[in-house]
Amino acid sequence: MNNKIKVALIIFLLSVICVLSLSYLTISFEDKDKIEIKVFEDYNYKLKVSSFFKDVTDEVKIESKPNTNKIGEYKTTYSYTNVLGISKKKDVLVDVIDDTPPVISLKGEAKVEVYLNDEYIEPGYEVTDNYNENINVTVNGKVDTTKVGNYFLVYKAEDESQNKTEVVRKIVVSRVSPLELDLKSFDLNNYFSDIILKENDKKDDNYLKNIVLAGDSVIWKFGTYSIFPSERVWGKPCEGPFNFETQKVVYKNAQSDYTLAMLVKEKQPEYLILHMGICDCNNDDGEAFAKAYEKVIDYIKKESPQTKIIVMSLVPQTKEYLSWIPRRNNKIINKYNYYLANVCQKKNVPFLNVAEIMKNSDGLGNKGLYFDDGYHPNVAGMKKILEYINTHKY
Repeated sequence: MNNKIKVALIIFLLSVICVLSLSYLTISFEDKDKIEIKVFEDYNYKLKVSSFFKDVTDEVKIESKPNTNKIGEYKTTYSYTNVLGISKKKDVLVDVIDDTPPVISLKGEAKVEVYLNDEYIEPGYEVTDNYNENINVTVNGKVDTTKVGNYFLVYKAEDESQNKTEVVRKIVVSRVSPLELDLKSFDLNNYFSDIILKENDKKDDNYLKNIVLAGDSVIWKFGTYSIFPSERVWGKPCEGPFNFETQKVVYKNAQSDYTLAMLVKEKQPEYLILHMGICDCNNDDGEAFAKAYEKVIDYIKKESPQTKIIVMSLVPQTKEYLSWIPRRNNKIINKYNYYLANVCQKKNVPFLNVAEIMKNSDGLGNKGLYFDDGYHPNVAGMKKILEYINTHKY
């Protein structure tokens, strides 16, 4: 081999070595300057890197990571060092964003029926957000109960990242009030669906063990007939909201020195079911009755704040008029139940509508569920009420 060929070969080999060396020394980062990631997500983004024609992405180190628990822009540094000690870095901006809108949950139903000239009571709403704690909600719209028609309230929320959401509630103002319905048609379920306790999936005896029944003679008989433990039956004939703090009641099947108010304050029951006011129906003054009942609920909430209050509807009677109580009838009882449901809606207290299971098809009390007096549930009626309580839990 002559010298010229040798020199050419050497130059060629040196060129190859040079090219390979330069290739090995070259570290190539993906051309990416900014990345978006959602707040609270784990940051595991890999920036693609190659060296000497080889993908070395999995060997790249992240020298600083963004705080993904807080929205904002962060500088994240990626670095790679090859076996020859050659290093290269690249700064990438990471934008931690929140693109999740707030969630507005309406209390009560999305469609509410209100009757002409009645008061519309706003059930309220709850708003939650994945990032911001305090979200402002604006409610747009107006309900005019003096005019029949459909009204819409629009609830809007926006977080600090300007993610927006809105929900709509429809309010239907109708001509017919429950108070104008006849005995057969009277029904509170559609009108007060947001506070009437609905049927649950199964019975729970532990639930009944934590309940106190309190009120008038309808409740009092649950203890005297041993249908319910007497220590958890607090009652007296004609107990009602007007004498809640003055009339001394039967406790453990014996006359006590306690008023119902005193027992609530001292015993602090977990669940308190109230059936009060069957005698007050004799006076037919539902508005005064409702105001007095509101004061009772306020008292219980103040003196026993952990107690979960449940208001039971007054039970119907078996005849439209009872000869020994001529001033009371089922229309008045229905009206008082309407007022009770109104009180519950105003005070955000659940309403236990037992009246619906105690009636016959004519809207009167079912005789098979009552004693001969026509307004006290008998043993079968009391057991039916307890079953209803257990399947319509708080």
